Amino acid sequence: MPNWCMTMVGVKANANDEAAVNQLKALREEAESVLNKSAQGSDPGWIGMLLLDHGKDPSNISCRGFLSDVFETTVKGDTMYFVIDENDAWGPKQELWDAVMELPAYDKLSYVIRAEEASCEVFVNTDDSGEIFPELYILDYSMKLPADGKWADDYVYYESITDLLNDCKTLFGVEGRSFDDLYRKLNAYADDHSDSVERLSVHQFEHC
Repeated sequence: MPNWCMTMVGVKANANDEAAVNQLKALREEAESVLNKSAQGSDPGWIGMLLLDHGKDPSNISCRGFLSDVFETTVKGDTMYFVIDENDAWGPKQELWDAVMELPAYDKLSYVIRAEEASCEVFVNTDDSGEIFPELYILDYSMKLPADGKWADDYVYYESITDLLNDCKTLFGVEGRSFDDLYRKLNAYADDHSDSVERLSVHQFEHC
């Protein structure tokens, strides 16, 4: 049984290029159709169908993953995009998406991903521009807050280290000077307060 990686795939096109926009709409429609159909004995939503539907054999590509949702198209400046919610075994399936972008039907498109799988320490964000996925850090906790002793549970994304450091100081009384410093101090806090901390961690997305 694999660990399932939460992967968000942002597929984008130049909003001023009619051919690219048409490709984007076509891929979104195809992704929606994949949600509810099966092939080669797979469960519905298998990402390999994005290649099978174009006569390509996905057997030599790592594609153990499933689409779980397809979101509406958005326009931001000169970019038109939509986002796919995907569950992947162990980590994001970038080789599969590279192959999809190489198809003649979608060769004017590109994609970025944000992927998370804590057990394998997979935290990847390929959106260097931050246009679709601006998140840089995650704060994940389930614990009694020291200020009021009430139990709190949250999973929060941050776009700046300043906001993350400020929240950790406010919530836990832990002051960090940098991400690495904060990481060490939160781990020490969790060890010292094991009776009131079920989960407390911070993560930094790797940009690659």
